[in-house]
Amino acid sequence: MIDDTEDAPTSTIITLAEAFLALEECSAVSTEDGELFYPDLYPLKDSDENEFAYFEWTTAEGLTFNAKFCEGDNQMVTACENLMTLIDVEGDEITFYLLGPLRIQHYLDMWTKESQ
Repeated sequence: MIDDTEDAPTSTIITLAEAFLALEECSAVSTEDGELFYPDLYPLKDSDENEFAYFEWTTAEGLTFNAKFCEGDNQMVTACENLMTLIDVEGDEITFYLLGPLRIQHYLDMWTKESQ
């Protein structure tokens, strides 16, 4: 049996400030199901109640979802490569991908093929 656990990426715990910087620097965000969106970000204020991010996305079926994130629930954030998990104001974990320009082009190409 081959042990490939050494090659598997491991999750890392990062600070909210590091997660926020990654969100600011990414080109877009994608849900685990592939819905692409652009997060709304608001300045960090070192206040547990401060809402620093708002996500809204629409599924292929036309359903719209949204999530708000407060600083207090996300002082430490789980990240793994370009995957990140935040806790929304309802207490739900929202996992998403941070995308750069090349990954966005992949989604645009995929959608173009599907619409033809």
